[in-house]
Amino acid sequence: NTIESALSKFEGHAATALKKLEETLEFSGEKKEIILNLIALIAVRSPERREHMRTFEAQVADKIMGLTLESKERWESQVTKLEEGMEESNKVTYEEAKKFFDKKAYTIEVAREHHIHMEMKQVEAVLPYLLGRKWVLIKATDNSGKFITSDNPVRLSWNEPEKIPPLYRDSPGFGMKGTQVYFPVSKNLALIGDFDSEEGTIEGTQDLV
Repeated sequence: NTIESALSKFEGHAATALKKLEETLEFSGEKKEIILNLIALIAVRSPERREHMRTFEAQVADKIMGLTLESKERWESQVTKLEEGMEESNKVTYEEAKKFFDKKAYTIEVAREHHIHMEMKQVEAVLPYLLGRKWVLIKATDNSGKFITSDNPVRLSWNEPEKIPPLYRDSPGFGMKGTQVYFPVSKNLALIGDFDSEEGTIEGTQDLV
């Protein structure tokens, strides 16, 4: 709850920074730091990403249970300490546990607090690579049309995907050279960041928009 409250306060600062960016067209200083923190947060916090993490951790837990239940001897060596002080009626036999596992009549949930903890760690990992990029502010014109967005607005992609081996083409990383981060600020502005561009503000063509 403390983290969610702090994030809510931060989102207020971010809204102000985005508004000032549109007014001044200056992507620098505290305004820049706040917006890059916002981009990092949006990049790692989404229902789809949480479900991806939950599925991965559930698969790991499932495999660990499977290894534990490979033999009765291994099971008993694992649960002996856990059962110390436990009432006899609460103890589970190897056969009962194996039957329960084989039926797969269960789901594995990941605590919301664990998701938040992992997301904060990911923000810490992503942010330095956003700060290290060169950012170009693109301004829409009357002839170019407006920028559009979605509920997943941070786009990380390869600059030249056709030159990337197919195995890695769908998984660019925030710290990788030859990648580009795109973020629509509003219908009139967008940011593109990579490691090799010259920073500045440009007018968007229809093709670019």
